[in-house]
Amino acid sequence: MDQLTILRSHAIAAKHVRATKSGQLELLPVRMSSLFDVEQQNVRSLQDLYERLCRLQEDPKRFVIRGVLAPDRPVKGVRRTSRANSDQPANFAACSRQWLMVDLDGIPLPSEWQDFEQHTPEILDHVVSLLPPEFAGVAFAYQWSGSMGFKNDEIRLHLWFWLDNPVSDQEAKAWLQETPVDLSVFNAVQPHFTAAPILENGVKDPVVKRLGLHNPSGFRLSVQPPSDLSDRALRPRHCQHRSDTDRLDVQGIIRDPDTGLVIDGRERFMLLKSNDATCELMRGRSKKGDFPDLTEIADLTWELFSAEADVSDNKWSYSHALSEAERRRDELKTERYSFQSRADTTMLLPACEPFTRLSPVDASQGQNRLNSALTDFFAEIEHSPRLALRITTGAGKTYSTLKHLRNYLASSLGKTVEVYVPRHDLAEQYVQEIERLGGFNAEVIHVMPRTGGPRRELPVLCDRPDYVRGLEQEGLSVYGNACSADDGEKCAYFDSCRYLKQFRDVDVSTDNHGNVVRIMVHQYLRLPRNQLMSRPDLVVIDEAFFNEVVDTQTEIPLHEIRTHIRTGNIPDLGRKISNALEDGEPLLKSLRSEGIHPSDLEEVRLDHLLPSFPFEPERQSKPKTTGDPVLFRSLKTLLRILREEMRLQPHRDEVPRIVYALSRKSGQVARLAYVQGLLIPENCAVLCLDATADHRLLEPLLGAVDLERIDVKQNAGIVQVYDRTGSKAHWNGPTGDVEKLAEVLNTWAEFGEPPLVVSHKDLADKLRESDDIASDVKINHFAALRGSNDAEDCSAIFIAGRNMPPPFEVDLKARALFWDDEEPLQHDAAARPSGLSEPSERLPVQLRGYVQSSRNPMPQSGVMVPSFSDHRIEAIHAQIRDAETMQAIGRLRLVHSPYRKRVFLLSNLPVEVEVDELVAFDELMPDRLEMEMMRKGNIPLTPLGLMKMRPDLASSKATAEKLLQRSCIGDVDFLRAGPELIATGAVVLSFKAENAGRRRTHRHLFLLGNHS
Repeated sequence: MDQLTILRSHAIAAKHVRATKSGQLELLPVRMSSLFDVEQQNVRSLQDLYERLCRLQEDPKRFVIRGVLAPDRPVKGVRRTSRANSDQPANFAACSRQWLMVDLDGIPLPSEWQDFEQHTPEILDHVVSLLPPEFAGVAFAYQWSGSMGFKNDEIRLHLWFWLDNPVSDQEAKAWLQETPVDLSVFNAVQPHFTAAPILENGVKDPVVKRLGLHNPSGFRLSVQPPSDLSDRALRPRHCQHRSDTDRLDVQGIIRDPDTGLVIDGRERFMLLKSNDATCELMRGRSKKGDFPDLTEIADLTWELFSAEADVSDNKWSYSHALSEAERRRDELKTERYSFQSRADTTMLLPACEPFTRLSPVDASQGQNRLNSALTDFFAEIEHSPRLALRITTGAGKTYSTLKHLRNYLASSLGKTVEVYVPRHDLAEQYVQEIERLGGFNAEVIHVMPRTGGPRRELPVLCDRPDYVRGLEQEGLSVYGNACSADDGEKCAYFDSCRYLKQFRDVDVSTDNHGNVVRIMVHQYLRLPRNQLMSRPDLVVIDEAFFNEVVDTQTEIPLHEIRTHIRTGNIPDLGRKISNALEDGEPLLKSLRSEGIHPSDLEEVRLDHLLPSFPFEPERQSKPKTTGDPVLFRSLKTLLRILREEMRLQPHRDEVPRIVYALSRKSGQVARLAYVQGLLIPENCAVLCLDATADHRLLEPLLGAVDLERIDVKQNAGIVQVYDRTGSKAHWNGPTGDVEKLAEVLNTWAEFGEPPLVVSHKDLADKLRESDDIASDVKINHFAALRGSNDAEDCSAIFIAGRNMPPPFEVDLKARALFWDDEEPLQHDAAARPSGLSEPSERLPVQLRGYVQSSRNPMPQSGVMVPSFSDHRIEAIHAQIRDAETMQAIGRLRLVHSPYRKRVFLLSNLPVEVEVDELVAFDELMPDRLEMEMMRKGNIPLTPLGLMKMRPDLASSKATAEKLLQRSCIGDVDFLRAGPELIATGAVVLSFKAENAGRRRTHRHLFLLGNHS
């Protein structure tokens, strides 16, 4: 049994409809009184609920709320409040209810249903289909809203359900957040209006029956809520709260969707506000020991906290702010944190927890879990499972997968397996690994390109390479235009073609059992399957691949759209499209207002752009083509996108995948974002192997995917800087840090431990071309790392920066993947196209805690990290930025390393590794004297010795004293970024020498090694 809380207003609580003097109808909003009488009525079932609603429909002064009258509150003349203020407690409290009212508004009403009462069953079935599946086949009471019948452009409807068990407001919001339901009704005091509209001045109700009971075929009387609803209620929605200061809430902070106040995670929020308060109070203070007093910090902390947090339950008070202020004051005194920096993003701060929770297992446990997951997958392969294995790089996922694949093929006949890897060198590694394993009952083929690849470093397999390259340059299909025409004509070399042979069915033998394993690069995922390719039984995709199948580079000049997109009935169709884009008008809404439908777009003819040339089976030279194949394909794609979005998103106004932008080359353009290719059959097993796999990015491409995550311990000592973001501007600028990095790299090489350095491509190229870098230093750049084993013998890695793409490029990829999500993407202003965003616009920042090892002496710390407000866009951001750092670390193959290797992260981006030490950049990189020590192998440690022996460094005693005072050269842990042998190979000699008639003790540091 449950109850209805019914409020009786002292004024009419229903819609008013009246006729004006001109005869037009006017709908007046509800204007309730501020005081209400309260009554509770028991309800036991849907039938009972329906009967109560029938009576309420006739009473224009009564309505329902979800909340319950708070204890000891009066039942007469009470205000509709659920939050206490300074002198009055709350009158109503939130509670779970076994009944649920769903308010549906703004759903387009199809033209064929304009006589909606005659089509009530169809409309009800339609709106229920928009709800979660638990609502299907369940009886309910329905009520047309007060404006329905007077406004017939949209469906406006209330549905009342009976539930198997009660749900809270937050649970209801979590349950229905992905639907067109108005979530604001799930609030303790939000009115559920139940009365029929009040009609004045002779207006008649066009709706004969506003309230009814709907019993679908085979109906049930109640809805079974999902079992995990309480957990869902704690999860944030796609878009995070962004404050006026461009801060995003950290994990675990939940705000009331109506008030915006923090209602959960308030302990974390108090810490954040104490950080903000301390930073604000420390701004402009430069004198050592000049700290704000305790009261100042506490007062500002409480002011900031109480402005954004719900404190009505009296669980949080000024005393909590005072406790946090004491911690911040202590941190200032001990210089643990300075709360000062040139930028928010380079300041180390106290944090609540690590941004990522790691539970790493040892290598043997990781191997057992990996084998177990693979065993289960291959046992179910005939049922087409889809699994993503996210396991730490270097844990042996490739080797283990190949062993299980060998066992699967041993008892299989005529199976086709396709393996996709990032690059051809990795494909060759696969072939070599298979050969080492031996016993593969399959023909193993490394699929090579026709013409030797873009750099022509691979064998040329086509007998007409120049002809084919000409087709590729024009963006034309090679198979249909060079291999086999639609009319059956074939290339003169078709039967003997070495390229096509890679895709033909293999001859069955005792060695292969008719099985074939084709190893291809990711690029093939986006290409149409040629007619010779048989359907695969298993597809293995090694490493992340979404970048290969997402196209965000297609640009169409607006003048080309105006020129070529037209029909006989709508000759200015292209102009309508381009004008809407240029004017910033919602494209779908604009086209609908012009009466344009998907069928109109199908009538556009682009035959004049269609490439035209004869099929020439023997021609060797580049073909002579007409038309504009690139523009033809781009315009066809634009029209396809428009048709898809008009049909699939009838309730939206925007076209996410078409963006107006400015191009240096073409001026005003339409930029397209879409998924291309990925023609993997539905009834095919898929196994993804990726150390940074994210189901949010996989499922839009592959459908439902199970994800198994295995974090394995890595044998490394990890040092990370906290006061450098590692931007390209920093490393490309005149800072001198590149010179310092070069000296450190050379020092490692001189000690017989050649390191790996990873950076953005410009810096990597600069280091490669430098004559000052030792030849055995390994250099690589982001986006060229995945799968490589070239650096597994290196004992140290320096990751100079992070792979930070422009926000607009990240946003475009999200548009391609998530355009059809029920909840539209939320776009940050900083992600607008170049030239359309203000230079000052930046992504919001979020405090992210580091994963700190037990060896790290610092308390839980973090930094502000630029992040997208929308979780889905941020997932792509992380896959490009954060994941590339993880891939770089993985090149050292740390899981099975017999000794502890060194990792130096020269960017403060928190990633999924346990950090042993957090340091300032200048503490890690060598200062001037350390640089000279590395170059020469020795350095004086006294001012006089430095002045006499190295006048190039210090021409006066005062200068020498300052250099030594500022240097770490005399410290025990000097040159933190150097190899450990420096410490064991450093010798300090003390000796006496006479100068100007006085004998003094001098100290000199010598570095044992090969120095000139």
